[in-house]
Amino acid sequence: MSNAKCLWKDSYRQQAQEVVTALLAARTNTGWVWCYENTFWMRALQAWSDGKLQGDNIIMKALSRMTDRGLSTVEDFEAMHAEIWAEWARESNNQKSQWEFFVPFVMKLTDDAPRPATFSLLGTTFILDKWQATEGSIGTGNIDQAFAKDFLKVEQRPETCLSLTAEGAGSVQAWETVIPAFDLFRGLLEYVHGYGRRSMSIGGGSKSVRSIFPVPQWLLARNASGHLEVLRFDINKSPDGNVQTLVVQAFDQIAKNAAMFADSPSKGSTTALLTDAFRLYAQALDEPFRHSCLLGLWQMGETLTLSNRFNGDTKMVCARLVATVEKRMQPPPTGLPKILEDIADKRNRIVHHGIHDVDDEDINILKLICEMALWCVMHAVDKLPTKEHLNHFLTLSCRAKTDLEVMGEALEWVYELERKLSTAKPSESP
Repeated sequence: MSNAKCLWKDSYRQQAQEVVTALLAARTNTGWVWCYENTFWMRALQAWSDGKLQGDNIIMKALSRMTDRGLSTVEDFEAMHAEIWAEWARESNNQKSQWEFFVPFVMKLTDDAPRPATFSLLGTTFILDKWQATEGSIGTGNIDQAFAKDFLKVEQRPETCLSLTAEGAGSVQAWETVIPAFDLFRGLLEYVHGYGRRSMSIGGGSKSVRSIFPVPQWLLARNASGHLEVLRFDINKSPDGNVQTLVVQAFDQIAKNAAMFADSPSKGSTTALLTDAFRLYAQALDEPFRHSCLLGLWQMGETLTLSNRFNGDTKMVCARLVATVEKRMQPPPTGLPKILEDIADKRNRIVHHGIHDVDDEDINILKLICEMALWCVMHAVDKLPTKEHLNHFLTLSCRAKTDLEVMGEALEWVYELERKLSTAKPSESP
């Protein structure tokens, strides 16, 4: 029991003990009766654990084992929690198998584009090729049979297919392991084609995804034995059938950018931050409403400015974005600080008051600002390898030039003083 993970800090352990005792007493022969009291008790245990305990299911399993074994303390609960997770891990490892995924894209490949084209992202290999090659490999009949089992009718075959492999206890579990890499791929794809591109809603309405290569409705999954399944994406809008062309120059640019993300980045690195930014970028462009798209882009801006370092203060996010973009755009765009402040106000009205007064130009401007900020961070990643480096850079970027000059002179003296002290003899006065 001593090796079990501590789920609750000392400030919450007594409260957790009281709730565990109450839940044990509330258990019937068939489990727990649904009521608000039981629901709040279980959710309180999760909230107090700071994310270490997740889901009512594991709480009920742990409490049931405690009842069967005559146990009653939070330490006993933590031991049962660890025991259940260990069993699940062993079961998952025993059941893991390799799955190959085939993701259709509304995309046309030019004749001079490499086929197949291969990219490595976060340790996963992505292969782009014509759908005809995929269909020839899997078999048209097998694909039709898989669609029929899932009651899914595909009116038109896609132009292009993205394939990748992963391991998991099932197709869904295997796919979940590559979602971060897939989101990064989509972000890179949209970024290369959408940088600086105006994004307008259709017909003057507010509902229209802005992604150039929208998420497909489905993907195919095949295991080592040849079993084929159809998995569906949870999407806001079906692709409208407009096929975009992926030109050879785009392949080259995607490959160049992808090289930075070939392996999984360390948690505190600037590369990890960029991975999140690309994911948020693709997700924002997938949003069907103006206000939800703007919120997604703002989250991207918060990520690039490390807003968690200053509690998400809107003025600081604006100041850091302006300072970053001004270094990319010379001369700086007229009125940029006030324009961004107005967009930030609209974002706050959406979040705090449910007022959705967003137009396409709000999105176009914020999209461009975020793209430029993303470009700046990407091209400085060698000089700013960690989030700490980036945070200091952003802090200094917001300071006046005269302040930086004074700080630079003071820093030179700090280094000079350290040099003198390091070389001084013990008997010498510093």
